[in-house]
Amino acid sequence: MERAGPTPTGAVRPPDLVGLCQRAGPFATISVGRSGTGGWGRGGDVIAAGDVLASLDPDDVPAQLVASVSAALDNIDASAGGAIVISDRDEVLLVETLPDQPRREFARWSSLPSLTGVLEHRQTEIPVIIVLADRAGADIVVTGDGGPNRELVVEGEDSPITKSAPGGWSQRRFQQRVEDSWEHNAGSVVAAVEDLVGPDTPELLVLGGDVRATALIRQGLRADLQAVTRTIGPGRARDGSEPIRSRVTERLVNTAVAAETVELLHAFEDQAGHRAVNGAAGTFAALQQSQVDVLLVHDTDGDERQAYVDVTAGLVALDGRELESMGASAIEAAPLVDVAVFAALTTGASVRVIPAVAAIDEGLGALLRWADPPAVDG
Repeated sequence: MERAGPTPTGAVRPPDLVGLCQRAGPFATISVGRSGTGGWGRGGDVIAAGDVLASLDPDDVPAQLVASVSAALDNIDASAGGAIVISDRDEVLLVETLPDQPRREFARWSSLPSLTGVLEHRQTEIPVIIVLADRAGADIVVTGDGGPNRELVVEGEDSPITKSAPGGWSQRRFQQRVEDSWEHNAGSVVAAVEDLVGPDTPELLVLGGDVRATALIRQGLRADLQAVTRTIGPGRARDGSEPIRSRVTERLVNTAVAAETVELLHAFEDQAGHRAVNGAAGTFAALQQSQVDVLLVHDTDGDERQAYVDVTAGLVALDGRELESMGASAIEAAPLVDVAVFAALTTGASVRVIPAVAAIDEGLGALLRWADPPAVDG
């Protein structure tokens, strides 16, 4: 799609979700919480999932579908905090395992899948490099780059890496050899990191371990990598600090994700009346013209607003009569947020799920591909 300016970062458009939007419905979307306690909580998880699934109307939803979804939930990771399952009449199409409880639990049968929970999870999976170092090298893990985690071990020179006090005329030379070994090993780690990322810049680089080693590594990184580097205390030693390291890294990732949302909201405010539209009417008018670059959406519990869609023709509107005037013939009602997300993903736009903020009217707004927002009747 042609754009009149730079595309903001931070929104997502996963190909598998685009593919879901291009399939014929109806769809069942089930969002459930899990205990995350493995076998200990299995019984409670089964009961809770059954309660959510029971809200589906048996006159609409085939019993075989409910059984397939229940089986999919039984097979997710026992440590999961939640899951979202999407199915059509024939098969389970997506199982999204969540690290935490979903914001809300529901079961929905609709002409469109409900994708905001999945999108909200995907936007937290930012590219992160974790470097756990000591003076002999580092363990490097690459996460959130769209594939399985990649791991690399860098081992530098074995000796000498520990300073001592041998005394005599050779002490200064020995100490210098140790410093040279540290710098050489840090340089090997830097080279490995920069080779992994190539010309790209990850969202976050977490650097932990020995103070001297981390200082040398950070100093050796190129400027763009230094800018996204955050240092933590725990390193590669198997000393029981692994849970602390995980918690600290998770907080850093959450901070980086929140910063992306803030940056997008600032861009939205800066472009108000120029390359941004606010509210449901303006956003749908832009979606109808394939003008949306980034859809900003807040999906709140209890939102009963409906919009209208002709999935086959790819047409959407707030009013079904408007779709009729466009020549649509297979018009169906669906939750307004689901219709907006469907329109965004099928017209090349990306989506960012945002918290409730005063800057976004009615939980919908959009950054546009080009200036001059479309006129809105009324």
